[in-house]
Amino acid sequence: MLIAQCTIPIISGVGHETDFTIADFVADLRAPSPTAAAEIASPDRSELLRDLKGYGLLMQRICLLGLERQAQRLDQLSLRLSHAIPNPKQMQEQQQQLHLRLKRALGERQRSWASQLGHFDQQLEALSPKRTLERGYSLILEKDQAIRDPKQLNENSLYTVEMALGSAQLKFKQVSLTSKES
Repeated sequence: MLIAQCTIPIISGVGHETDFTIADFVADLRAPSPTAAAEIASPDRSELLRDLKGYGLLMQRICLLGLERQAQRLDQLSLRLSHAIPNPKQMQEQQQQLHLRLKRALGERQRSWASQLGHFDQQLEALSPKRTLERGYSLILEKDQAIRDPKQLNENSLYTVEMALGSAQLKFKQVSLTSKES
């Protein structure tokens, strides 16, 4: 009964081929003799060696493939690294080229600024009060403030009149206002 309930496979090899026991009927496998049972239970040595040699060859192939893959990866990384580390001579040439470009750009910018400055000078000169005075206009000042409205003029107050060729101090004895028509 214990043989039938056992979870481990049982080989029965109690007697010789002409003899049968109850154990032969409940066992997982029946061998004709104890020697035959031992041969069935233990694998063939040459077969095990052949399997072992096959596994060795398989492992050798797997290792070689892994080594080849790692060698390729190392080559790729080496190539990337050689491109990542710049050539000092090339970097020096590139620095010189960039320096020349910067120098040219600064020169061009300075010429542009000088041109703009000349243009602004011309505009300032054209809008200069002195130019206006040269065209025959005058400027009346009271305490360095320009008089814009004739109503600001007072009799007996001291005024400065600026003209193209100089200035004069004056007092008005009489101020008469005229209306400006548009």
